[in-house]
Amino acid sequence: MEVGNICIIFVFGKYPLIGYLIKQIMDNISLNPTHPADIIREVLRERGISQREFAKLANLRPTHLNDILNKRRRITEEFALEVQKWLGLSARSIIEQQAVFRLNQPSSDEKQKEERASSELDSIDQFVNIKLLIKASGKKCRTAIEQLDVLKTTFDIGTDFRNEYETIASGCFRKSAKNGLDERMIATWIILAKSSFLNACPSGLFDYSSRKEVCEKIRMILHRNEGKLMADITHILDSYGILFKHVEKVDRASIDGFSFFCNPSTPCIVVTCRYDRIDNLAFTIMHELGHIYLKHTTPNRARINIDTRSINDEVEDRIEKLADEFASDNLISSSSWNSAPPVPLNPYQIQKLYSEWADKLHFNKWIVLGHVSHITGMYKFKSDNTRKISGGKEVYMN
Repeated sequence: MEVGNICIIFVFGKYPLIGYLIKQIMDNISLNPTHPADIIREVLRERGISQREFAKLANLRPTHLNDILNKRRRITEEFALEVQKWLGLSARSIIEQQAVFRLNQPSSDEKQKEERASSELDSIDQFVNIKLLIKASGKKCRTAIEQLDVLKTTFDIGTDFRNEYETIASGCFRKSAKNGLDERMIATWIILAKSSFLNACPSGLFDYSSRKEVCEKIRMILHRNEGKLMADITHILDSYGILFKHVEKVDRASIDGFSFFCNPSTPCIVVTCRYDRIDNLAFTIMHELGHIYLKHTTPNRARINIDTRSINDEVEDRIEKLADEFASDNLISSSSWNSAPPVPLNPYQIQKLYSEWADKLHFNKWIVLGHVSHITGMYKFKSDNTRKISGGKEVYMN
C-alpha cells in the first residue's frame, strides 16, 4: 500500500486491525505526524509480543528498546530493518516517517507557548469540563493553543475565567450537594446555554407590562400541546423580546431550566427537556418566566431551576417558592382548582378523576396530573404518548 510518499508492507490478511490502524495514522500524517515508535508499539501490542521478547529478536537490550519506543533514542536503519524482518513494516517508511515527525516538531518558543496554554487549560478545567465544551463546538483541536482559541471564540472564556466562574456560581441557585448537582458540570452546562445566545437578538422588545399577555398565550399553547410546540413557544416569546432555547442536559447536572439576561434589555430562557414531558416543560417555562417578571432574574443576577422533588430540605428558598407559585397560578388559576374533585388515595382513581376534570375545563391532563403529583407526592400515573412534547424537543426557527 502507498500512502503519500510512505509505503507500508504489511500482511493485512493475518492482521487486518493493525493494517487499518496504520492506514488511518498514515492518512492523517500530513496534518498530525505520528512517530513510527507509536506504530511499532501498537503492532507489538496487537500481536501479543512483549517488549522483552522483541528486544531479544532484534538483538537489543530491553532498556535500549524501551528508549526507542518512548522516543528517547533515534530509530537507526539497523533497527528499522529488524522491524521489517519481524513485523513486516517497511524499513524505508519507518526512517522517512521519523524524519517527517521531527520536521513537524515545534520550535522551543512554540513549545513554551504550548506548555503555557496547557497549564491554562488545566486551570480552567478545574471549573468546567473542557473536553465536553470542545466536543460541543464541533471543532477539531490538535493543540492546547487551538483549544484555548475555541474556548474564547465559541464560549467567550478568557484568561480571567476564575473570576467569571465565581460570578456564574454565585448567580445560580443551589439546593444541595446531592446527585445531579455537580457544580463543575452545572457551570459547563451554563456556558453551553449562554453561548447559544451569542449575537442573538429577538424581533420584539421586552417590557415587564406584557406579563399577563405573554403568560396567557404561553399557557394556552402549553395546554394544547400540538404541532411543533417548541417552535411555537420560541416565536411567541421572541415577539415579546424574550429569547428561548433548548440545550441538552449534561451528566451530573439535573437542570430543568435557566433564566438570565444576555444583555441589559433581553431576558433568555433555556430548558433541557430532560424528561420529554409536557408537564415538566410547562412548569419549567412558567417558573422561569416567574423569575423574569418577578425580577429575580436581572441583568446582574441569574436564576437556575434544578428539579429538587427528591430532596427533602426543611427550609426552601423563598424566591424559588415565589417562582413555583407564579408557575402554578399561571398554568391553572386558583379559582379553577376550587372546582377540582377531592384527591383520593388511589393513583388510578386520581388519574381517572383529574383527567376527566381536565378535559371538561380544556386543560392538558398531564399538566393537571403533574401539579397533583407535586402537591401529593404521588407519581405513579400511567403515561401515554400524549405526555410527550408535541413535535419533539428541538427548536425550529424559520
